[in-house]
Amino acid sequence: MTGATRGIGEATALMLASRGAHVLVSGRDVESGQAVVNAVRSAGGAADFVGAALVDASSAQRLAAEANEVAGRVDILVNNAAIGVFGTTAAIDEADFDACFAVNVKAPFYLVGALAPQMAERGHGVIVNVSTMVASFGSCPETGVNGAGRRFCFETYQVIEERTYARACTSIAD
Repeated sequence: MTGATRGIGEATALMLASRGAHVLVSGRDVESGQAVVNAVRSAGGAADFVGAALVDASSAQRLAAEANEVAGRVDILVNNAAIGVFGTTAAIDEADFDACFAVNVKAPFYLVGALAPQMAERGHGVIVNVSTMVASFGSCPETGVNGAGRRFCFETYQVIEERTYARACTSIAD
């Protein structure tokens, strides 16, 4: 579960663990990640922290490999990690745009690419892409980068999953 060190990711990690999943908490902040792992374990669940700064394809592929190493296999992938870049199109710096797309689009794309074939080979698995409501109804003046990136994820991964692996792929908006 990417972006599981706080907010929606933390809540989802706790819920999945309460339902019997061994949760791999992933995020950039080791201290926050370990706190989520401790909360899961103190409630009787199973969890481990796998740190990752999802900045490019190789970091996503490393996370997938490490997740498989720690857990043995990944049955549920929740792509929740995201960063927000706010501002008008004319005001958004290229480095911020690139960072937003790296975390919000590129990392989930390569995580799906690394893990979905294994799920298909086993005959089961679920991929959940957490999105934003802005992706479903269009951009507001200062949220264009976020909405565009998450909409791209929604459309692209749904097509990848349905046509290539015929597995469940769900996108939800926050």
